[in-house]
Amino acid sequence: MYFGLVKILHNDIVLGDALFQPNQQISDWTAAELEINYENYKENKEFIPNKLILVFKSGVKESVERNKKINDVLRVGSQLFIDEVSLTYKK
Repeated sequence: MYFGLVKILHNDIVLGDALFQPNQQISDWTAAELEINYENYKENKEFIPNKLILVFKSGVKESVERNKKINDVLRVGSQLFIDEVSLTYKK
């Protein structure tokens, strides 16, 4: 299980968010376009965005042994690589 959560903020005030949670495993580079939901934050619409937060979670285990080696190979879980982010505002 993995997902990505994007939040658009003005300082610490949330203006919008989007969730990326594919229903299948992705093993190759994949482009993703997320539609930001501003509906739940209508009271904050006068603020100008100045911060973007991206949270990526992989797995369901709460406690994880870090740097544990198996057969001299470091265990690595799912990884997220971001090479470009753009925010497009439609008026």
